[in-house]
Amino acid sequence: MVFLPIVTALTIGCSYFAIKSEDGFDVLGRSMEANGWVPLPKEDYPYNWLIVKAPNGVVFNSTNDVARSSDCRNLATTGWETKHAWVGIGYNDDFGRVSDGINVLGLSIQAHTFRGSKYMSAQDPSNSLCYNDFTTWVLSSFATVAEMLVELKTMRVVSLPDISTSGQLHWQVTDAIGGSVVIEYIDGELKAHNNTVKVMTNDPSFGWHLENLNNFVPISTDWPDRSKIAVPSEIGMVPLEISHGINLLGLPGDASPPGRFVRMFYIKQFAQLNSPATNVSQAIELASSILNTVYIPKGICAHKNHLSDGTSDFTEYTTLKLPQKRQYLIRTYSNTQWRLVDLTKMQWGSKLTQQKLHTPGDMGIKDITGEVL
Repeated sequence: MVFLPIVTALTIGCSYFAIKSEDGFDVLGRSMEANGWVPLPKEDYPYNWLIVKAPNGVVFNSTNDVARSSDCRNLATTGWETKHAWVGIGYNDDFGRVSDGINVLGLSIQAHTFRGSKYMSAQDPSNSLCYNDFTTWVLSSFATVAEMLVELKTMRVVSLPDISTSGQLHWQVTDAIGGSVVIEYIDGELKAHNNTVKVMTNDPSFGWHLENLNNFVPISTDWPDRSKIAVPSEIGMVPLEISHGINLLGLPGDASPPGRFVRMFYIKQFAQLNSPATNVSQAIELASSILNTVYIPKGICAHKNHLSDGTSDFTEYTTLKLPQKRQYLIRTYSNTQWRLVDLTKMQWGSKLTQQKLHTPGDMGIKDITGEVL
């Protein structure tokens, strides 16, 4: 068995949605923006993301390790052994920390920044889990959302009272049999939301985002018809629709968590209504397109601290997870070609391994000059 310490999670802003093909396959989309948190030399950024592989039997030792951050330092919390092997994406460290992943039974999880979090206080170490161990613990321990929810009735997810708000998290957990839940801790209490809308971002709370969807009801799938009120003018009849896409007027286009939540929900619903994915290939096409609508280029998001070094929000990587197929698709800011990790074909070995997600200069461009007839 391999023993590993756990360290704090980074500041994570991101988007999540899920769609289902008509032949029954779920495709889960996720984008990652890390708020410019750069713990390593800036020449490595953002290429210090790692693909992490954890086979069965890896033991995560989560109690009082010197490498732990101030968020849980000196709190006696539990460790665990990996029962279900998994693959995820983590930051460049030696501790197996991940913010996104899927296990061999199709359960997946992703962590999202949620500054409204307030976790529980630590009591018995045997049932106290540091909040920034949550993602790895879930991947290692459970086959279904239902199993996890049972365990959370007695497990206390904890932190120190003075935790930095930039590191606070909530989580989306999805399984291969239809379970989908958002896990939040507000005022020290667990809130488990059945995620029927299949969308998630960051602050405010998940319930707030649900209510906010009601503010955009006028957005329509239909072509606008103003013939009953149109009048002649010196430029012709007005009002008159001037181009296609006008039915989406009012859909938020900003990069904020509320804007991304609304945009993904309505685009996802409209697309599935008018052009449903009949098979998993079409579902991947649709999911890729939805991810493109929340993609954040470098340099467009203002930074609270007015930094000019290019470290404000941008989309560092995106993933698609296929729970029923146990497949994990990954692309990065610089290389937008999907790359596949198939957990059913993985050679797991006996030790946790990590490797770079992206090589600087590799843009994934394929030269097809010789294929042009």
